[in-house]
Amino acid sequence: MFPAALRRWLPFALVTRFLWLFCVFSFICAGCSSSSFSSHSTVTPSPTQAIPMLNALVSPHVLTVGSFTNYMPQEYVDPKTGHIVGFDIDLANALASRLHLHTQVISTNFSLLTPELLADRYDVVISAVAITPELQKQVNFIPYFRGGESLMVMKGNPDAIHLLRDLCGRSVAAISNTFEQQELQEMSNNCLKAHKRPVTSHIVPLTSDALQLLRSGTVSAIYQDSTLTDYFVKIYSQDFAPGGPIVDAAIEGIAVRKEDIATFNALQSVLKKLQTDGTYHSLIEKWGLSNGDITASSASLP
Repeated sequence: MFPAALRRWLPFALVTRFLWLFCVFSFICAGCSSSSFSSHSTVTPSPTQAIPMLNALVSPHVLTVGSFTNYMPQEYVDPKTGHIVGFDIDLANALASRLHLHTQVISTNFSLLTPELLADRYDVVISAVAITPELQKQVNFIPYFRGGESLMVMKGNPDAIHLLRDLCGRSVAAISNTFEQQELQEMSNNCLKAHKRPVTSHIVPLTSDALQLLRSGTVSAIYQDSTLTDYFVKIYSQDFAPGGPIVDAAIEGIAVRKEDIATFNALQSVLKKLQTDGTYHSLIEKWGLSNGDITASSASLP
């Protein structure tokens, strides 16, 4: 099983997530939309807070954010409006507003986020980036979210699935060419070693396909990113439920260049205020991502 903190950095996983997240809304609405563009999000700056001296900004009066905008529900293109939306985008807007700044989100490939940040293309990266020792050598991180993987089951959890080991003898859906697919195979091997029936994996190209398999009763659970489980449980609350806690949890952070101390300190201070005054929690609730809340007592920071 691969550590979640390294999961997003391996090439084939990036390509696959781009492809299936690109059209995941086909289950919800009729069409898909491209997200390889820059998005300007204008936020009304708060008049009640002193403006920190942020002289290293790429553009004056603008917080320029790098993001891989094909990772629903944290950052993705709304197929109805063509706008970049998500929990991370809302958080970026809230941070910028408290600093009396507007927001510009620049969409790019996930593997380019750190190199382009270091090349001064944007001020920060907010894009579900897991904090790893390797990345900490290159940039500074402000922890803001907890990601990982989880199981999603039908409402009422008819097959009593609470942990990965409960999958022995069950049928489970996962997206093709992802780490969840690999881990299901490892779990199946573990079942056999324990003299139990193996996991029957149903590997499909799109999340919408997995949802159909779960609805139809073909599978007992879907194994996927925990944010997707939380989000779908929110929007389909009458149908789905979590099948246990986050697996391979990893803390995600806002990445800032090491030499840009002013921006780092300002964002860290504002994030603490957003967490104290309830703004952060309201965004967590908006997107249904309570398992990602790093202010919860169950979350641990690096």
